[in-house]
Amino acid sequence: RELETLLSGVRPVEGGTSADGGRVASAFVETVRRIARVERAIASGNSAELRDGALVAGGGGGVIRRIARWFALRRAKRGELSHVHVDELERLLDQKVALAGQVLSQMREDGLLRCLTRSRPQLQRFLKALRSRRAAKKDELFSETGFEGILGAFPIWLVKLADVHRVLPLRENLFDLAIIDEATQCDVPSCLPVLQRARRVLVAGDLKQLRHISFLSRERQRRLAGEHRIDPGSPFADYREVSLLDLASDRVSSSAQVGFLNEHFRSRPAIIGFSNRKFYSGCLNIMTDRAVPHEGGCLWLHRCAGRRDKAGVNAVEVDAVLRHLEELARDGRGFGVAGCRSVGVLSPFRAQVDAIREEVAHRLGADAFDRLTGDHRLLIATAHGFQGEERDVMLLSLASGSDGAAQSLRFLGRPDVLNVAVTRAKVEQHVYCSFDAESLPQGSLVREYLHHVIRGGGIAGGGASGAAAPAVCDPFAEEVSAALREMGAAVQHGRALAGLRFDLIAIRDGDALGIDLLGYPGLLEGAFPIERYKMFRRAGMRIFPLAYSQWVVRRDECLAVLGRALAGGGRGATSSPAL
Repeated sequence: RELETLLSGVRPVEGGTSADGGRVASAFVETVRRIARVERAIASGNSAELRDGALVAGGGGGVIRRIARWFALRRAKRGELSHVHVDELERLLDQKVALAGQVLSQMREDGLLRCLTRSRPQLQRFLKALRSRRAAKKDELFSETGFEGILGAFPIWLVKLADVHRVLPLRENLFDLAIIDEATQCDVPSCLPVLQRARRVLVAGDLKQLRHISFLSRERQRRLAGEHRIDPGSPFADYREVSLLDLASDRVSSSAQVGFLNEHFRSRPAIIGFSNRKFYSGCLNIMTDRAVPHEGGCLWLHRCAGRRDKAGVNAVEVDAVLRHLEELARDGRGFGVAGCRSVGVLSPFRAQVDAIREEVAHRLGADAFDRLTGDHRLLIATAHGFQGEERDVMLLSLASGSDGAAQSLRFLGRPDVLNVAVTRAKVEQHVYCSFDAESLPQGSLVREYLHHVIRGGGIAGGGASGAAAPAVCDPFAEEVSAALREMGAAVQHGRALAGLRFDLIAIRDGDALGIDLLGYPGLLEGAFPIERYKMFRRAGMRIFPLAYSQWVVRRDECLAVLGRALAGGGRGATSSPAL
């Protein structure tokens, strides 16, 4: 469609002048340089405050120490408050994003214009190839098409593995980089056409989630390896069990080639807490954690008295799920939180999924069905169908009854199946269960998960990561806390959010501010690394640096700025959302 509108002139292309493009690019480069300078200034200021804070707090001493303290107080009185550089950094980061968008947009338009001007026949031939239904004709047109100009106009391509051959010729190193996501679900041979077309590859996936399903028999695989003289023990020969992520993990030669994506933005803390503890060793930073609790509960256990029939269907749970869906379709009361839109229904068992789908089509009227599938993006699937998906509200039907077969319970308790099943919800997770957790053996993952749901059912947000540490006896922290309470703020000491323990968190009128105390000798004197400031900014959280030496000589000014930040007006230039 894009090619048709471009070639027909329906979509005009206006390339910018070189002067315009040069100005935007120069502004972007200068912004990057300024960010580096501000980061150095923040690091330098924090180091200086460690020295000055100790001098101001120490008092007494000989003549030299008293002179050094006098200079420290003078610097505190005349210098910029600590938050100013952080405000400037946040402003520059916003500016960098805006300028990057302008640069990329200009590059795209210029690339399109060049392609239409210099390579119009190539675009026409490529469009014919895409329209061709005959593989031989498509290959012929691909072979006659020069892709250099086309890739200059369209440098980023998103495709499924099964569609690569339909839209791209089989040419070596056609792309600089291929990114393959959900790589645990990718078998090796299906990825070879992508790998052939790229110089480098970035493989992303989660070894704790579901793997691809292979219908290749072990005997057939063994015969193929023999026919093509491939070592049967090689990972390249095991298409049934080895995913692309397995292969990549086995082949990389340096730890520098491996990265852990540890920032979790999807689920509320109580929803992701179980998987974070059991499967990720508590290493996920839960970016949805908040100092101000979320409204409403997020984990709910619905006890049912169903049994799986011979067809593998638990009719009682099917009925309970349908009643919940009917309520959502009727008036949305089941959401519990304003703004929740999407709904998913998951069962680990195919028969249960099929039964729920049939009942949805049979019991819901056309209006309700349209509302659920349209407005609420209803998806009903197994864990395999939900990998890579998410919904605001998830209904999880475990399907097994109190007399459930050991085989079904073993499948339900597989770490990869359970991990995917319980981490699709963003806001609410409803678990429909027809057996007692206590009937399961000690150490059962399903038993542990049900206990987690029972403990968290109907309780807002929270999660273990939000626990407060014992209060640290710190005079600076106590002074700031007392002043904030006089301003009408509630104060939390040592609260952990998203993997970082704050010195103080001030909460007023539903707005929260994390405070990083700097300089006073003791456990709280150090500053957060700049990367932590950036991480919390990505989560929509604010951190306010407060230097002890400045607090001593400019307390009223510091409190005025803190008050503005707590009022939601930021510390000056910043407008980041509250914690």
